[in-house]
Amino acid sequence: MRAHTKSATCRSVGAILCILQPAITTLALSDKGKGGCHYVTTHNSTERCRAKPRGQSCYANYQANLSNDLDIVVDIYEKLPVPFGLVRFGVAPDHPEVKNVINTFTTTANKCCCNFFGNIELGKDVSLKDLRNAYTAVVLCYGAAEDRLLEIPGEDLPNVLSARSFVGWYNGLPQDSQLSVNLDCESAVILGHGNVALDIARMLLTPVHILEKTDITAHALEALCKSRVEQVHIVGRRGPLQVAFTIKELREMIHLPGTRTVIKSSDVKDLDKIIHDLPRPRRRLTDLIFKSAVSLSNEENKSWAEARRECHLVFLRSPLQILQDSRGQVSGIELSVNRLEGSEDDLPLAKLTEKADEDDLP
Repeated sequence: MRAHTKSATCRSVGAILCILQPAITTLALSDKGKGGCHYVTTHNSTERCRAKPRGQSCYANYQANLSNDLDIVVDIYEKLPVPFGLVRFGVAPDHPEVKNVINTFTTTANKCCCNFFGNIELGKDVSLKDLRNAYTAVVLCYGAAEDRLLEIPGEDLPNVLSARSFVGWYNGLPQDSQLSVNLDCESAVILGHGNVALDIARMLLTPVHILEKTDITAHALEALCKSRVEQVHIVGRRGPLQVAFTIKELREMIHLPGTRTVIKSSDVKDLDKIIHDLPRPRRRLTDLIFKSAVSLSNEENKSWAEARRECHLVFLRSPLQILQDSRGQVSGIELSVNRLEGSEDDLPLAKLTEKADEDDLP
């Protein structure tokens, strides 16, 4: 399926926060289906294996392939001073059950001869050549180290942030602790329809008294206490059938206290006619999207009527430029209106075709 687009200017009165969720790019490689692992083998006789860094993919690989071999010694080198990578610095603070996997990883590491060395950066403190000469096998486990820029005007304005940095900011990643985040605005725009996008929206809209019970960083909690954000727009370039977030994440957003999830009925038109033909995971997710737009339960109607905050799921839009006011502050975003064409089995691609009338975000 191919997506063609038409331009539409979408403005928000006053300053806004814009988070570029597509800025996250996965750099991980895999040889044996283990996401985030890149195997480098040598013929050195030293019976030691070196894994770098000590993140989630590193531990998954170690647990699956190495923990039963009692004759092997594993040295783990990590750029950060502490272990567990994505589990520690990527999982949302209100998902402690996901972080519990740390206990399993710790138990596995303690069973065998495993050594951890923090604050060691590959290519700076030690070279790959040195490691290959010193170890029988080297396993590289890594994720997104840099942002992938959208290359649109206004991307470098203040308060236009990558999701990678914003997640690191509220999760305590050292390099993002001083990130400049201005929440003295009423609207936020998040680009992307993945789980990270919904995580960030939830952090922006969750009542502070709930966040206080999580392990969110103190500086993020302080900023969120003062936040004026009441509307979050989660913008995706494709339609409801192509969203990448899971039903669990959407369900959490729909039931978030004090927040109403807004999906235009026009965006889900005729979806009910094809839902039953979809694979089960996609069918359940699409059914929830459809019902949230056109068929609310009595409980949802009651709770949403009292909600003062809103989360808008916006489909078939791509960013063209970030707008600024006379002071150089973000004032809005210009989006293209996409039209999907082609087979449903292909991944839609966005392509600008012509200009359209102005279409304002709520």
